[in-house]
This record gives sequence, C-alpha cells and structure tokens, in this order.
Amino acid sequence: MRFFALFFILSIPALAALSFDLWLAYGDTADLNKPPELTSVGWLWVRYAEDNYNLMRETIDPATWSSVISPILSQKTILVALFPVYLAIPILLIMKIFGWGSFAGSGWISKLIRPKKKMGFSYQTSLDGPRKKTKYNRR
Repeated sequence: MRFFALFFILSIPALAALSFDLWLAYGDTADLNKPPELTSVGWLWVRYAEDNYNLMRETIDPATWSSVISPILSQKTILVALFPVYLAIPILLIMKIFGWGSFAGSGWISKLIRPKKKMGFSYQTSLDGPRKKTKYNRR
C-alpha cells in the first residue's frame, strides 16, 4: 500500500497520454462504436513541435537516428509513458527480495536465512556489568 502513491505518480504521464488519445477519438463526436487510435510518440512530436523535430533530425547522426530514435518514435505514446513503471517494478521487487532500502530487515531472503529471535526485555545495572533478563510474575 505504501508504494501505491509511487506507482500512481509514475503512471501520470501514461494517464495523460491515454486521456489525450481518448479526447482525440471521442472528443468531438462521442461515437463509442469505433475503437480509439493510440497516437505514436513521433506523431506527437511532429504535430506539436515540428521545428524541434526538424532541428533534432538535422543535428543527430542519421545512423543513430535510424537505429535508436526511430524505433522509439514509432512506439505508442502510452507504452513509452509507462517506461518509469516498467523500471520501478523490477527494482522494487529486487529490493524486496534482498531486503535493501526501505525493505531493510524484511526481505524475503533474510527471512529464509536467519530465524527470528525472541526479543526479551533486559536491563543493565551498571555500564560495565552484564545485562540481566527481567522476569515478570503476574498475580
């Protein structure tokens, strides 16, 4: 439950992309019989920042453009916007398995390796002496 807010914040760009796609599909007509068309990242970039697109196209090496950037631009916007969530899930899973970070002491491997100790209350009469266990007698 404590990571629900993290996943919600990381998915805000994807929710914005989905809402934009729904607005494009159903904004004017409200015809729910046709399926919505999801936009691609390249279409958004050319449509709303064409000067920036042309500048980047001229600046970046054509081999790099065709091998790295072009495949990303052809992807659907919602999938690219979910990339932070795709990264966060395995990272948090690894942290939970090994008990790192905010999962310190409660990892799945640490529970398998060391048995739980019974925690008892003890006190120390002097700073140099040994600790003594306290026993309570209820009446």
